[in-house]
Amino acid sequence: MDDHPNQPWGRFSGLLAAAAAMLIGVLRNLNPDVILVRSIIAGIAVGTVVNVLSQVLRRIAEDD
Repeated sequence: MDDHPNQPWGRFSGLLAAAAAMLIGVLRNLNPDVILVRSIIAGIAVGTVVNVLSQVLRRIAEDD
């Protein structure tokens, strides 16, 4: 199985979550360091979860 799929949904969703966390932090007038930490954590967490779920779904589809 490919380690680098043609559809990197994990990266896309991770970047989207990081951007959303950054915008929410700016709207709430948080300190820049807090915004940075929260956006990094959100991006990594969401990206990892979506990547794992997409791999699971891809393996299920290959089994059929």
